[in-house]
Amino acid sequence: MCDHPRKGSRTASERSPEVASDGAVTFRLRAPDAREVSVRGITPQPIALKRDAQGVWSVTTTPLKPDLYSYSFLVDGVTVADPSNRRTGPACYGVSESSVLVPGGNPWTPRPEVERGAVARHFFRSAIAGDDRQYLVYTPAHCDPTRQKPYPVLYLLHGLFDDADAWTQVGAANVILDNLIAQGKAEPMIVVNTLG
Repeated sequence: MCDHPRKGSRTASERSPEVASDGAVTFRLRAPDAREVSVRGITPQPIALKRDAQGVWSVTTTPLKPDLYSYSFLVDGVTVADPSNRRTGPACYGVSESSVLVPGGNPWTPRPEVERGAVARHFFRSAIAGDDRQYLVYTPAHCDPTRQKPYPVLYLLHGLFDDADAWTQVGAANVILDNLIAQGKAEPMIVVNTLG
């Protein structure tokens, strides 16, 4: 998953979010000129961050239950996504949100014993829109292109204001399907996520 900072762009003291073994999450944001920073979406009320001498704001939550949480920072009244977190998704009015996975027994947590399928990104030219459109294709582990019986195909469309990445980056549909296939609760299939 993408809960790590971009290589070379953040120090360990700026990693955000950082999930502890007990489910507590530490959020950090470098904003030396900010007067007030909070994180929204984790709890019903925003959580205030504190600034250190280097201008890095941080807070650690109490242990959170296993889930996938969407959040954003509020910096002096302006909502921003976490710049250290590549796991983002579009939200209403063009403001992106970041997300963090607190792992546990939920179906969207990757399990080390489960073999992973593959997600490939493709593009096609849309004559109607007049531009290039992306779509993602999930194939199950051990996908056999020469198999006699064709794989079923599920076309999984995103919600309003989302894009083709939403079901994998935020919804973890590929991980859920890997887990269900490994448990014998779903037939191996191909999933296509289009840009609606």
